Amino acid sequence: MEKILIIDDSKMNRELAKMALEDAGYHVIEAEKGNKGIELVKKEKPDLVLLDILMPDISGFEVCEVIKTDPSTSKIPVIFLTALEEMAAKKEGFEIGADDYITKPYIIEELLLRVELILRIKREKDSLILRSAEISKKTDDLTDEQANLIKKEKELLLRQIYVSLHHEIRNPLTTILLGSQLIKGMLPEKTPEKKVIEEIITCAKRIRGIMDNLGKMRDIEIDEYVEGTEMVNLKKNYKL
Repeated sequence: MEKILIIDDSKMNRELAKMALEDAGYHVIEAEKGNKGIELVKKEKPDLVLLDILMPDISGFEVCEVIKTDPSTSKIPVIFLTALEEMAAKKEGFEIGADDYITKPYIIEELLLRVELILRIKREKDSLILRSAEISKKTDDLTDEQANLIKKEKELLLRQIYVSLHHEIRNPLTTILLGSQLIKGMLPEKTPEKKVIEEIITCAKRIRGIMDNLGKMRDIEIDEYVEGTEMVNLKKNYKL
């Protein structure tokens, strides 16, 4: 049974999320303050953290940074729980390692969908890491030539995956961007709704830039993500 930690100073929000998650088959633990949440993360090693941004002791940003910079907890995904007026803070959350966000007051169906999606990604990553470790053990005795051949085959597979993603995501993303820009032009200036649309456009352009890089990718550049884990550099020469 997968374990989810909810860190939120609102008892009502915690109970609402806990009830829905337990009904869906998850084991749920709670913390009403950031520092207590950090203690539980280190002690319980949950599979996922649902994290409020504004709390009475330390902010959700600080909690997330502690989680993501500690090698023992860095792979635990974090979903921020944000109020609508905190939309602009999402960028800061993603920059310090957040995996997703849910806007409050949240819809239970959306909460369960986001949780299942992030946990599915985590399961797949864990499986890949395990298989990669097994392959590494088997290839210790390979010659340099054989190892280079395997490396090239991996790069080819990665490139094919990235080109496919570029093709599948680029078209719907363009529709989202054009639609958002159209809505933006219809809204009055300096309204909360317009700020939300502008944030959507900014995020869509960011994704489009990454997709463009994927489509142009010729060489695969690997960077260290956290200790013991590597990632493909998708931001090389990236501009909005």
